[in-house]
Amino acid sequence: MSPTKHRHKACQEDRSLRARGELMVQQFWRTTTVAIAFLTLFLSGGGTAMSSSELQPVGAPELETAGVPANYPIVVASRNQAHPVIYRDVVAWLNESGKSGFFGNAYTVYWVNLTSGLRGGSLNPNANEESLQFRDGRLSYAGRYFLGPSNLVNGITVLDFRSGQPRSGRGFSPRHGDLATLGFHQGVVTDKHFVVVSDWWSPGMCCALLAYDYGGNSNGGGHAYFSGDYGPVAGSDWVAVVNNPYLGPHGYTTEPEDYITELSAVFPGTKQAQMQLTNNRYLSLQVQTSGGFSACGDLVQEIFPSVTGRRAFWQDNRNTEKFFKDGFDPLMNPCWRARAPDNWDIYSYDLTTRREVLVRNAPWSEARPNSDGATLVWTDNRNGNWDIYALDLETGREWRVTDDPATQTDPAVYGNCIVWADNRHGDWDIYGTCPLRRPNATPTIRSFTATPGLEGGQVWLTATATDLENDPLTYAFDFESDGIYDVSGALPTVAAVFGDDFTGRATVRVSDGHSTAEATTPIRVTNVPPALPAGVEATVTAEVTLRVAGEKWHDLELSITQGGLPTATASVRRMPGSPTEQTGRIPQARLRVLEPISSVVVTYTPSDDPPNGREWGATPAWLTLKFEGGKEVQFSHVFNARDSSTWTWRLPDVRAFLTGVPVHFRTRARDPGSDDLAFHFSWGDSTPDDSVVAYNNGLGPDPPQSPGGIFPFSAEATVVHAFAAPGTYPIRVTVRDDDGGVSAVAYSVAVG
Repeated sequence: MSPTKHRHKACQEDRSLRARGELMVQQFWRTTTVAIAFLTLFLSGGGTAMSSSELQPVGAPELETAGVPANYPIVVASRNQAHPVIYRDVVAWLNESGKSGFFGNAYTVYWVNLTSGLRGGSLNPNANEESLQFRDGRLSYAGRYFLGPSNLVNGITVLDFRSGQPRSGRGFSPRHGDLATLGFHQGVVTDKHFVVVSDWWSPGMCCALLAYDYGGNSNGGGHAYFSGDYGPVAGSDWVAVVNNPYLGPHGYTTEPEDYITELSAVFPGTKQAQMQLTNNRYLSLQVQTSGGFSACGDLVQEIFPSVTGRRAFWQDNRNTEKFFKDGFDPLMNPCWRARAPDNWDIYSYDLTTRREVLVRNAPWSEARPNSDGATLVWTDNRNGNWDIYALDLETGREWRVTDDPATQTDPAVYGNCIVWADNRHGDWDIYGTCPLRRPNATPTIRSFTATPGLEGGQVWLTATATDLENDPLTYAFDFESDGIYDVSGALPTVAAVFGDDFTGRATVRVSDGHSTAEATTPIRVTNVPPALPAGVEATVTAEVTLRVAGEKWHDLELSITQGGLPTATASVRRMPGSPTEQTGRIPQARLRVLEPISSVVVTYTPSDDPPNGREWGATPAWLTLKFEGGKEVQFSHVFNARDSSTWTWRLPDVRAFLTGVPVHFRTRARDPGSDDLAFHFSWGDSTPDDSVVAYNNGLGPDPPQSPGGIFPFSAEATVVHAFAAPGTYPIRVTVRDDDGGVSAVAYSVAVG
């Protein structure tokens, strides 16, 4: 086979690659070439204002359903629109002009500003334009312009939209040589170069990638067998292109090498003219026949690259099944006929890190990737038709953009807008959603902890949460995970107080105003025993009566003291008349019989009394204690005005007289929680013990793990006991909570 014939065959195979395609793109570049009727003006300037009616979407905007953003028509017309690109609020696309170009129906470029309504389009109706690309606000496209039957001009047009209005940029149109005569069908623009793809029939060169500086000087070349439909795409100083890096300098080699394609990075004007990004040379399809296996060369395709910064994305079918059985006509190119449908995945390559990454891999196909560096969009067929999906490259969140049963493909994204080609009306139109409605990111709870706690004390609950959109977060805490949230607010830390011991889990619910996240953490609250802070008080009740006789006008003061301080007093003055009618009385005196015990004291103060005639006169007095239950004891004393040692009369310890007298034992306990309290009195005299129960709710027993109720809980118990015989008795008072916590005090009481 001659080199020329071989070159011709290789380029035929290149066209076969384009023709083969896949259902997912509906043979996009060919099947979308139907004429446009909506935009019929060909502008001679930078643009004109659209009428308001032309800007209105066709029909009412679709309502959002199932979290899918509303899709709005941008251009709906009787002819097809294809390959939309976007920068800020400017959308550009290819529309079918109704003219015939070399590859069939011709396309021309149109654009519209979605905010102002300004629009523009091709300067020449006899044109076929492609390689439409927005890069850093500059729109570039390659065109073949038919000026006459034998007059064909090729060029690259650049429009700069960075200022908001389109301005003509530096264009490129070769004026001499084979490239000017035979032309190119694709071209892109880097910061310093025009990079074009020569037509496949050019003498001595097949589908070469050529670079020219802005002065039109040739500056770098490429390799033969360029897959035109799938590139090139420009970065600032490099171009991603699908080509065959294994071919020789004349564009031919021996089979099966001429079928192998890879994704490469081309650096115009540098010493490193080309960098191979993929290396799938040996992942060839093998067809099983009755005579064994037949190698068909490399059928792994890396197509439809997208470039953002130093990173390239592309669709890749390397994970498609590679072995097929008989059942094809070997004369009809078994390498194509034997293939099952491709399974497309999305890969990326970072020029900085020089790492390839598998971005999307699924049982269905993901294809036509496009990215602005923050968001990746693509079309996939997981739902049985082709829908647009998006991925936040920073967070890894994926969401569905379209859910129409028709085909949506060829998406492009910039900032908060996504546009795509859509055939829901039977032909291809341009749809979009702007601003981009990312699904809200649920807050992420990084940690949720609780400190150990004691009944009645504080348990500190602390949640740490983040939100990808930096929405303000609120925290709701359910201390017992009973479905009732106890505290809600902006603070991620709260103090919970449990009225009972508790073993369980607490729940936190974090909300960003749109969605919520929940987490739980173990809670352990330990019971605390009740306390008897004041111990036990033991008292007897008695009526204390003081009578006086003797010298008139002399007075006596009766005091019941405890710890040196009076708790009750009474007085009597000797008046003329019967002494039995002259008394001082404390009717309900409470006398303590446990330390500190109460004292009964009578005081005589003659020095301030009026003189009554006799200097050595005496004042006799009688003191009677009548105890509860009827027991009565009487004491007597004589006060003498001349003998001060008699002026203070202190009764002996009343405990000596308490045999058979009811003694009131009273105690008060305090529980830090809400436990019921049971009091137990042991007398040490062989009589039955006494018990008293105090319920927290005043009605009945406290259920287990009941952190509610009244807490801290204090309760009092009073028991009356009489000791029948003289003696010293060990008394023990115990208080027990309903969780088994116990406190006790012990005393000795001497009676008789």
